[in-house]
Amino acid sequence: MPMTAEIEILFLYCIYIMSGYLLYFPRKALREVGALAGFNNGNIVRYYTAWVEDTAYRYDSSESYSHSDSGSDPVTKYLYIQMELCEGDTLYAWIDKRNSSNVGCPERRTDAAQISRQVMKAVEYIHSKSFIHRDLKPLNIMFNSEGTVKVGDFGLVTTAENDNDMQLLERTKGTGTLSYMSPEQVAHTSYDKKVDIYALGLVYFELIWKLATVFEKSQIWKDIRSRTFPPQFSRKFNFEHKLIDQMLRPRPEERPDASELISELDRPSTMMKGDPSDFISGLSDSFDVIAKLGQGYFGSVYKVKHIYDDKIYAVKRVILTEKADSEVKALARLDHPNIVRYITCWPSSDDWTSNQERNQVSNTPGSSSDVETNDDDDDDGDNDTSGVESLGVTDSGTYLFIQMEFCEGGTLTDWIKARNDLKKQRIKVEIHKIFYEIITGVEFIHANNLIHRDLKPDNILFGADGKVKIGDFGLVAAQTDQNGDPIERSNRGTPTYMSPEQKNKKNYDEKTDIFPLGLVWFEMLWKISTGSERVKLWPDLRDHRFPEGFSDSYQTESKFITKMLSDSPEHRPHAKDIKEKLEKFFSLDQNLLSQKTI
Repeated sequence: MPMTAEIEILFLYCIYIMSGYLLYFPRKALREVGALAGFNNGNIVRYYTAWVEDTAYRYDSSESYSHSDSGSDPVTKYLYIQMELCEGDTLYAWIDKRNSSNVGCPERRTDAAQISRQVMKAVEYIHSKSFIHRDLKPLNIMFNSEGTVKVGDFGLVTTAENDNDMQLLERTKGTGTLSYMSPEQVAHTSYDKKVDIYALGLVYFELIWKLATVFEKSQIWKDIRSRTFPPQFSRKFNFEHKLIDQMLRPRPEERPDASELISELDRPSTMMKGDPSDFISGLSDSFDVIAKLGQGYFGSVYKVKHIYDDKIYAVKRVILTEKADSEVKALARLDHPNIVRYITCWPSSDDWTSNQERNQVSNTPGSSSDVETNDDDDDDGDNDTSGVESLGVTDSGTYLFIQMEFCEGGTLTDWIKARNDLKKQRIKVEIHKIFYEIITGVEFIHANNLIHRDLKPDNILFGADGKVKIGDFGLVAAQTDQNGDPIERSNRGTPTYMSPEQKNKKNYDEKTDIFPLGLVWFEMLWKISTGSERVKLWPDLRDHRFPEGFSDSYQTESKFITKMLSDSPEHRPHAKDIKEKLEKFFSLDQNLLSQKTI
């Protein structure tokens, strides 16, 4: 049985085949295997292998692996399909969470477009392989652990070719989920790939429009299927209304192809050209919104193009709080080649959005960043990053827009992932150069009496020239108060990268930034192939216990990292000391030293 240690991250799908159903189950099951085996697309659940056994799969939690039952039924066969495990929610759960919320979701529209585009990419690929899915619905659309959309369940897939009568007959069956079937599927007439476009139109509507109860959905669904939309939907979502209306046309030939839908969604700022109420206040007057780069608990970052200078920027939008005020003050002071460049900022009252973000901020005072912790206590007094006049902190619904340089080189997370996936090799001199630039940027932050408090690969970016740029200063704090005294701290940050003292809410200083840098340096040097491997390795690493072979391969680096991961902050080196030792021990060549950012 081809089971491996990968079982922790793979999904094992078992279909039982009773002898009495030999005319049905094998054909359906083998059809799914045949389709999946030929698919290789980032938005489709990845297939690994399949096999038939006489025994049923059984998971035994007392063992380190799973196995089959010892008994067998001579009239029963089991088909095993090993495929990628999608650890995130289904799209059904995603929609349900937003429908169940008592507050609005100002980002739902943008998220819906991004999710729909990924589904469209999968459908475009399926159709390019001459297949039809026939059962697109929220339950069959999933997210992996990174939030990527994955289309699954190909049990009803069929060919789009017209090679023989059996294929034509197959495409007259009313197969699928009735509420998502196209009219031609319901009528049992011949159909083609456009049935998938119809279902996708319904899914797109659900992604955008809040249907609070099952009863509400049942009341409106028939109207939606006949292209009769709620008046508010047509007014508020003018672009989506037109697109979905085309997707739900009763005549298949009038529905657009998946590629045409993708092109429409890819038009810059296409959703911003509808009703004026759809504009993001404070952005639309001067910028074309190209894409949403990311969304945190307290705000969003957009990739924008300035209308007048034609340059690309990143604009972060957050509720105007003391934390947002502190972030701007810090960015304005930190003018350094290895720190994301601050351009300007402005406040704006954004009536387009709901009260959701304001409600979140009222529950978590004084914060403005994408924070991966459940602790809601704020720091007492560590917002003093003097040097910029206060913006006038308010809780009346004012948003702060922070315009920064756009780092088109991606994140350090992307860099690490590419090397973990064996797409690129790890080169020592390249790693040392990158880490040298990181530590140089951190040294500058500390020299300005600031602490970053959320250093991790996601917050370390690359410019177009490959130069390191430290970003996301939403948790920046002063090292000491105006009298030079220590400041009481909270445990805000990303738990997996937090120093022990930061996790335990003890008083801490700039040395709290050194601990995560030790973890980051290790990640850059050592290949971690899977998520499960990382989970097992991480507690040991935080306790400065390295995997076998690391200290032998990286003798000097392991000594550095051990000190950086010391439990006691006083035993960790300063950023300045690390930088000096890097220059000494790694003998950086003249070309590298000429790029030093000090």
